[in-house]
Amino acid sequence: MASRGRTSRIGSLALCALMGGCEPVFTCTFPDFYFGGDAGPYAGLLCGDDPLPSESPCVAASTAPCVCRDGRARTMTCGRYGVFGPCACGSLDGGAPGASFRSVAPPDPRTYDFVIHRFILDAAAEAPSNRGFYGFNLDGRFSPSAASAQAADDCSHGDYFSTVDPDQNRGSCAGGPGCQGGVDNQYPSVAQTFQVFQSQLGVQSCLSRRSSQGRGLILIRVADVDGALGPALDDPEVTVSLYPDALPLFAECAAVTRSGQPYAVDDLHLRVPGDPGSARLRFSGSIVRGRLRFTAPATSALPFALGIGGTSRLRAFQLRVSLTETDGTRGNLGGFVDQTELLETFVRLPGLGAFRDAAGPLIQGFVDLATPNADGARSCESPQGGIGIGVGFEAVRARITATTSSPVDGMCGSDAATSSP
Repeated sequence: MASRGRTSRIGSLALCALMGGCEPVFTCTFPDFYFGGDAGPYAGLLCGDDPLPSESPCVAASTAPCVCRDGRARTMTCGRYGVFGPCACGSLDGGAPGASFRSVAPPDPRTYDFVIHRFILDAAAEAPSNRGFYGFNLDGRFSPSAASAQAADDCSHGDYFSTVDPDQNRGSCAGGPGCQGGVDNQYPSVAQTFQVFQSQLGVQSCLSRRSSQGRGLILIRVADVDGALGPALDDPEVTVSLYPDALPLFAECAAVTRSGQPYAVDDLHLRVPGDPGSARLRFSGSIVRGRLRFTAPATSALPFALGIGGTSRLRAFQLRVSLTETDGTRGNLGGFVDQTELLETFVRLPGLGAFRDAAGPLIQGFVDLATPNADGARSCESPQGGIGIGVGFEAVRARITATTSSPVDGMCGSDAATSSP
């Protein structure tokens, strides 16, 4: 990591304010990319595309051995900021797919594939808010905003209302003044705060950047559908499979938003490599008036890059989206991350490793879910406590045509591809 930096009180003042006040007498040294100049080259690292730096930075342009998931021995190259890039696990032999690339047969007519190509982050606002938020009522509570009316399990946070899924509100109210919501979503507040420390890199920009470059895409397969997709369809039982880290099989990343494009499933997310029917994330769901819905078991976790460095595990997650034969609209994805996991993400960001003790209370302040310990006792306090995450999304029809263990060279999302800006 570059030693060049500048001294600033911006981060320390923000941290003091969020911790309820302290003497802002210390200063922090942050690399220049926090304040402009070098933000671009670090964008992948901060968005969660690239590895986070280790305690011992590598020498720029040096190489080191690495092993691909399918066992191939390759190399990785150190970038200009002392961080190794990804293992060069692209295709072999002049661009032909590697040995792990397997074509798969088209699904039966009752199966539909979609790809999430856009994620939408709400703007931060204190509850109660006059607008709806993405996410779900994860704890079954309708936490009031007034501190005097809150119970311990409300974790000192009021809930938001939903306009895309009113059944997340008390009495299924439609939203607006007087509608008590149950949505647990501190993601916008987390994003706003993290941006204090990443001043040149907005979280929504990270989410959009990753999608436009063919990274972080999620495939959804809906099987056993009885009828044509659309607002008139009700189907009490469908099978839903999720495939994170979808791999585009087309070169131009602008095609990510187009319907009918081919994709490969990452073998990492399959119980049986080469078999899309063996998805690790496979659930029973339903379609109500054209809207797909499912709730994952508590033991399942969805890997999701929050745009604040690294990938987090979204627990107890739910997904809903209104589907037609060509696209998915009004998507809603929500779950929670453990506060201890978010803390680790925060302190691994460049320049922030020295602030673990101060960052603990900062992250604790985002907790809006009481989670149980091994004995079943619920608490908001560390090491327990979850932080509700909600995000909107849009999807288009896709075609799953292959599985593989790594991006194919020259395709959107691979290191050799030409990505959208």
